[in-house]
Amino acid sequence: MRNSEDVLNGLTTQAIDESYRFERIIRNLYNEDFYLRAIGKLYANSGAGTVGSDGTALSGFSNKDIERIIEKIKDETYEPTPLRRVYIPKKNGKKRPLGMPNFKDKLVQEVIRQVLEAIYEPIFKNSSHGFRPKRSCHTAIREIDITFTGVKWFIEGDIKGCFDNISHHILLKLLEKRIKDEKFLRLINKFLKCGYMEDWVYHKTYSGTPQGGIMSPILANIYLHELDKYMENLRDGFEKGTYKRKTNKEYQRITSKLHRRRVKYKNNPNEETLKEIKTLEQELLKIPYYDPEDVSFKRLRYVRYADDFLIGIIGSKEDAERIKRKVGKFLKTELDLDLSEEKTLVTHISDRAKFLGFEITKRVPKIEKASYSHGSMRKANGNLEFYMPHDYAINWLKNARAIVFKKDGSWKPVARYSLTNLSDLELLLTVNSEIRGIYNYFKIAKNIHRQMSTLIYALEYSCLGTIARKRKSSVGKIKESMRIGKHWGTVYETKKGKKTMLFFHDPIKRSKLTPNTDVNVDKVFNLMKFRGRTELEKRLSACECEICGSFDIDGEFHVHHVNKLKDLKKKSKKSYWMEEMIARNRKTLIVCKDCHWKIHTGSL
Repeated sequence: MRNSEDVLNGLTTQAIDESYRFERIIRNLYNEDFYLRAIGKLYANSGAGTVGSDGTALSGFSNKDIERIIEKIKDETYEPTPLRRVYIPKKNGKKRPLGMPNFKDKLVQEVIRQVLEAIYEPIFKNSSHGFRPKRSCHTAIREIDITFTGVKWFIEGDIKGCFDNISHHILLKLLEKRIKDEKFLRLINKFLKCGYMEDWVYHKTYSGTPQGGIMSPILANIYLHELDKYMENLRDGFEKGTYKRKTNKEYQRITSKLHRRRVKYKNNPNEETLKEIKTLEQELLKIPYYDPEDVSFKRLRYVRYADDFLIGIIGSKEDAERIKRKVGKFLKTELDLDLSEEKTLVTHISDRAKFLGFEITKRVPKIEKASYSHGSMRKANGNLEFYMPHDYAINWLKNARAIVFKKDGSWKPVARYSLTNLSDLELLLTVNSEIRGIYNYFKIAKNIHRQMSTLIYALEYSCLGTIARKRKSSVGKIKESMRIGKHWGTVYETKKGKKTMLFFHDPIKRSKLTPNTDVNVDKVFNLMKFRGRTELEKRLSACECEICGSFDIDGEFHVHHVNKLKDLKKKSKKSYWMEEMIARNRKTLIVCKDCHWKIHTGSL
């Protein structure tokens, strides 16, 4: 049995050559080491305890299940279970469907995902940032900040129902370009067509990759990689001109005039000439050095995150409209996808384009004195500025039901009824994490302080109102009774003594976009460089029961899993296995078949 690290590194090395076709990939799914590593990755996720449509989850999974999965994949009798369909709310009030696979299907999908990532990650373009290692929304925003300097028009791209409308036929054809293994592709096709269960009714799937599936993100990136390649070719055909625009004739004219006045003043100093020189210098600062209407200079910039993309155009509005039509035509004819007309907009740089929750517009150039020996100069001319939407905080608070609006249009904080059952500590942890999550995402925005001040104020008095409602008191009395120094919070007991949890009071500071030195897809990095075996992998492969101590290299050992340890700690009467989990501070136990049966029957 080969080490999965070595296999993935070998695949990554071969993947450098884009013309190379991989054969017999299915053999990697016969390797138990891949499944052990997949378990180590999946069990730590918050959704590890989520059950599929067949009612199974991580708890109860055994090492023998891996052997049974491998045998079924070998003889092609493995059939994925239909997904359990659930819905989560979207910002626009609609609901997004999610497909929840059972744990066995998650495991197989995770192995497939690792293999596909090793094959495709080295050839993905720098413009792609969604669902990729060491990349995020912030790396996409940083690329825009660096490469979109000087753009005049934005194309805000949005693909209509992208994940739901991915063609299975086209996707498999794209996979065949790199993978020459019919058995492996048939297995992927089974997952694509496994269907879903909703209200105990089975529904077939004819297109799309299920949102919530483990391998759906990598499959979507493989599909949209064709768009990334097309945009690269489109850019090469669109761009023209040298590395810089022509010099503005008006700028040259004033520069020449200014030079003559300076020579005149040097030969004959007088107040009138000096005043004229200063007027010309101020006028020069208002005129761009390069010709903004230079039709011989055109540039195209492109960044994509999942199914959202942003195109920057240095050119005319007609150029932007033409590029938009070309992209729409390519998506329709080559990928059978449609651009969302209501969301795909052509926006001027002076307005605010929207991308990944940010509003993007041009930065107002600053005029600063360069030094004592030189005059004033412009800085940040043509650069971009990123803003947190002005209505984001209010809309978020409204959706969280933390505020209510009055008849005059103003608002006030109110208690959040959905949080009244939480303890003071749990309530503070919840509200603080909400504030910190929003702040960490938008902290690069120019207006972060103003927007966060509104959010923090509303959530503070909403939190106090929630506590006051529980205690049937007033907000003022609650804040005074919970005051700790200059702030307020709660004191709670731990094994190491008393600790304090305060309401969020960190200073709100704007952070600059800093280069991410870890992101480098020009060179093929070792995908498993920092990846060692997790503790769970070692425990499961040890073939030893952690309750009775029995050891059997060929025995069947199960994973017993609980979602939250604190639920066990709350129970007044604890079984031996509960005390073991609490003492070890683990949500999992590796137990033999007999001990696992006794746990669930309450006879241990």
